[in-house]
Amino acid sequence: GVSIGLWAQTDQPGGTFLWSQGLGTDSLVYVEPSSNDFYSVEYNLNGCISNTAIATVTVLPTPVASISGDDLICSTQPAVLNGSANLTGGTYEWLPNNETLSSITVYPMLDTDFGLIYTLNGCPSDTVNFNVEVIPTPLLSVPNVSVCEGDVGTLTAYPSENGGTFNWFPGGFTTSSITISSDTNVTYNVSYSLNGCTSEIQSAELIVNEIPSLILADIGICNGDSGTLTAVPSTPGGVYTWTGFSETSAT
Repeated sequence: GVSIGLWAQTDQPGGTFLWSQGLGTDSLVYVEPSSNDFYSVEYNLNGCISNTAIATVTVLPTPVASISGDDLICSTQPAVLNGSANLTGGTYEWLPNNETLSSITVYPMLDTDFGLIYTLNGCPSDTVNFNVEVIPTPLLSVPNVSVCEGDVGTLTAYPSENGGTFNWFPGGFTTSSITISSDTNVTYNVSYSLNGCTSEIQSAELIVNEIPSLILADIGICNGDSGTLTAVPSTPGGVYTWTGFSETSAT
């Protein structure tokens, strides 16, 4: 598939060349054989014909490359591409990352075209292309929920795109929300699958808060005097609400 120039040289200029195969009378001719071939030329000067010079052109086979591998992946997965050729012993060049192994592992985040050139004995193959289609892996968020002891809580998973399926564990629930009753803190895990791609596993905790108890002792006062009521909680750190008063402190 490549042409090559044959240049006949002589020590006495002024004559004419006569090439075989009808190539003409110039000193330089171009040939493009499809297989090994030889060419001869004679030189005529003043009726004297030189010896016949012969050049052999060896035609090297142009290899044919091909690519196989993962043409459809999720955005969090790698794709393995395998290069091959009809002739062995050559070298590989992958585009656009210029790797030289026969098989490569790539991590495209978007649809990407990869190319391969296979070179044997200086003859490169045509560039063969391979498209890897990338399906976005869904994202998932699940906030923690806090409830009082004895109440039920609802954990809800929020996906980046609707239309998929949920998988909660433990329990094996498949809805976006689950309702839980527990006496102690409990953690649930959930994943979300859409278009064959599964999100990373997310965890959410149902936080169960103890219901506080409160002691408020009676007091006695004389008519016309003031008195102090003091509330004593089982667990400090909360807010007080007095009936008929705006104060929010314990006293």
